[in-house]
Amino acid sequence: VALNDEELIELGWQWITKTPNSTGSWWYAVRDWLVTAACHDEKSLLLAVAWLQQETSSNSWYIVWKRLIESEKIFNDNRQSLLRIEQKLLIQVFDHESWQFVCEDLLEILPDKESNALLQNGKLWLEKANDHHSWIYVWEVLFVKSPENHQWLQQKGRQWLLQTTFDHSSWPHMWQQLLNSLPKDEELLALGQKWL
Repeated sequence: VALNDEELIELGWQWITKTPNSTGSWWYAVRDWLVTAACHDEKSLLLAVAWLQQETSSNSWYIVWKRLIESEKIFNDNRQSLLRIEQKLLIQVFDHESWQFVCEDLLEILPDKESNALLQNGKLWLEKANDHHSWIYVWEVLFVKSPENHQWLQQKGRQWLLQTTFDHSSWPHMWQQLLNSLPKDEELLALGQKWL
């Protein structure tokens, strides 16, 4: 007998609630259930929040996070809890695959007065995560969202170019971004010549 989606979601919920969370596959089952189920009621929301707090190193973290913030009601009703979880990820897990996406999402949904702390976290991240493959993307987000930090970001971008090998896939893109904002910069023009 084939089960429909609602029956599978309910079956998953029953397994999750009856199985101890010390069971090896429990957190994976929770992740899969959260990605499938709509987090619209209190039980699934509490489970999602618990999962996000527990599993900050999971590659699926962003998928579950996105499900929660896509609902304006869920986000607004649970704003403080979700922002605390976000802060934990953005401050403590600098090498997380999803760092850039969480940062971008929050900058889109937070009012300016609340996004200042996030912009500061972004600057801190750029300082600490030079080798992260998303470095240039976080730099771009901050450059767009934080014009008052352009000079500092230009300096960071220049340092990144000088410390990164020419064969890095993001090198020409970073160079072009800086050149767009500093079109007559002789050092950048010379670096571009070297890259060629």
